[in-house]
Amino acid sequence: MANSIKYRPEIDGLRALAILPVIVFHVGAKWLPGGFVGVDVFFVISGYLISSIIFAEHAANVFSLKTFWVRRVRRIMPAMLLMLLVTVVAGRLILFAGSWESLGWQSLSTLGLSANMVLWDITRNYWAPNAASLALLHNWSLSVEEQFYLIYPVLVLFCLKWCPRRLLSMLAAIILLSLVSCVVITYAGHPAWSFYFLPFRAWELAGGCFLAGWEYCRNRDGSAGLGAAGGAAGLGSNVALAAAGVVLIALSWITIDDRHFPGYQAMMPVIGAMLVIQFTGATGCPVTRLLSCQPIRYVGKISYSLYLWHWPVIVLMRAACIRWEHISFWPAFVLIPLMAVIAYYLVEVPGRRLRNPFPFVLPGVLLVSLLSASLVLTRPVYDLARFDPTIWMGETYTSAPRQVPLVGPVKARFEGLTVSKRSTPYPDVFTSDGLLKQYGGEKLDVVVIGNSHALMWAPVIDDICRDHKLTVLFYAADGTTPYPTIPPQKIANDTFSADEWFAFESRRLKILDEQKPRLVIMGARWVGGDLSEEFKTFLNYLSKRNLKLLLIEDPPVLAIGEINAPEYLTTTSSSTVRAKDLLEVSDNAAEIKGLADAYGFVHMVRISDLFLTANERVRVRDGRTVYYIDDNHLSLSGARLCEDRLWRGIADSIQK
Repeated sequence: MANSIKYRPEIDGLRALAILPVIVFHVGAKWLPGGFVGVDVFFVISGYLISSIIFAEHAANVFSLKTFWVRRVRRIMPAMLLMLLVTVVAGRLILFAGSWESLGWQSLSTLGLSANMVLWDITRNYWAPNAASLALLHNWSLSVEEQFYLIYPVLVLFCLKWCPRRLLSMLAAIILLSLVSCVVITYAGHPAWSFYFLPFRAWELAGGCFLAGWEYCRNRDGSAGLGAAGGAAGLGSNVALAAAGVVLIALSWITIDDRHFPGYQAMMPVIGAMLVIQFTGATGCPVTRLLSCQPIRYVGKISYSLYLWHWPVIVLMRAACIRWEHISFWPAFVLIPLMAVIAYYLVEVPGRRLRNPFPFVLPGVLLVSLLSASLVLTRPVYDLARFDPTIWMGETYTSAPRQVPLVGPVKARFEGLTVSKRSTPYPDVFTSDGLLKQYGGEKLDVVVIGNSHALMWAPVIDDICRDHKLTVLFYAADGTTPYPTIPPQKIANDTFSADEWFAFESRRLKILDEQKPRLVIMGARWVGGDLSEEFKTFLNYLSKRNLKLLLIEDPPVLAIGEINAPEYLTTTSSSTVRAKDLLEVSDNAAEIKGLADAYGFVHMVRISDLFLTANERVRVRDGRTVYYIDDNHLSLSGARLCEDRLWRGIADSIQK
């Protein structure tokens, strides 16, 4: 066949090195913080193999764009359609109704090759669903790939026709421009853009394309190139470079985290994959033999099906464990390889052999589209009249420059809640003096900082300060780090531009430095790095200024997922809910207490015991009164349940 290229079993082995850490990372292995970089390795492999086929067909004068895209449909769509069909149906049965619309849009955007853009839009809001709860999140990478392959072959054909000697220069330019853009955008405060969008990921695919282009130009010109050295010395250098590539990939699993990623961090797995591709294949190379051994090669062969199935299985199994308490997560470890093997042999392999895939693919696209659209259009009805109004007053006290738009998944999260609005618009509050309530003298008594987990306490702290004649300043905003980073950074989110965030950070520090309040109160969820080294830097900042800090313990997280709590409660007669992780509650409390013991000026308020029952469940309502608005934020009624504890904590901290 003119479009055939030499089979390289070690590349299947490289695929195994890409997919296995991704799965391990996604099941929650904290010892592999960079396991997700397997996707970057896949990008390099894909660019190399697809370009090798394009160049081989062009050399044989048989390449056509129509044939190329039909082959992509055969390769991608049959297995993907099966995964989408099962996920949409299973999601409809397992997920809470508030998540159906999001799942429908995820599926439709996957079919439309725009999953990366839609998923970015879904997850960019602070109040949006956590990315880890989106069953089709992994399809962002497939959309990036296919968007690349809509453009790339056209550029290659143009270059080969009009300036064939500039092929490598064109590929190098794509790599350079995309990589520089990726690094700049990542560190300019928009890491989500560089993570999801093609212009900032193209360099990874183009890295593989460059290797294939190098081989094509070498064969065309009859010249030696990288990896072409012969003899024992040449083999030795190839082995060393191939081994270095494997080491780079392995190191990226344990040294890279998702902060400021991709940026320059992605260069490690990308360069590693390029080295493995370029310098393996030689007879007698131990790296080639290792990657070509049967078990590793088999995992690589089914890696596409493994990638398709692992994430929906993980997400839906976690959701099932939440919905039905007697279900365990362990069947996911069986289902992932089982579904991948079934899909590989029954759909993926036969799909590749279809001469004309469209009679099979188009009905599948139609069926999945209809089912997905039904999820988008379904509007579940909840009997919220059985409860008193569940009030969220965070927006009344926020210092963010704009309010979060209640659309899409965010709207579902606040559906049926009574959400307060700012009494007066003050778009510049984040750079001025926050929200000041002068109940006492001109001297500032209390400053409240933090994110939404501080804002949920704000109305109760406001009442306390009013009753006890304390002047209080609220300078908190949802979607922020609970404490200012030192030095201030430029990070954009849905309510702050990068410059606005820098101004907000700077102003938080300036208020503490200049006004020297008697007490700083902070609320946070205390997970995900809130008690990190950066926080200890902030503590040292307070210590040097003789400021006191009161930390409020967060309430137990409900095992209902990130959904609307009152709506969830309409589906059960119970007034209690299983806690998500009581060990996390005790660990966080111990860590906060440890800080209080280590720093004499740090105090804490314990409140979690007010919500925990004797059988270690969480009180979420009392009759018609609901204490939570979602799985981790208290309603006004829930916060008021802790008013006495908060007052004693404030009084004791000020007096000490």
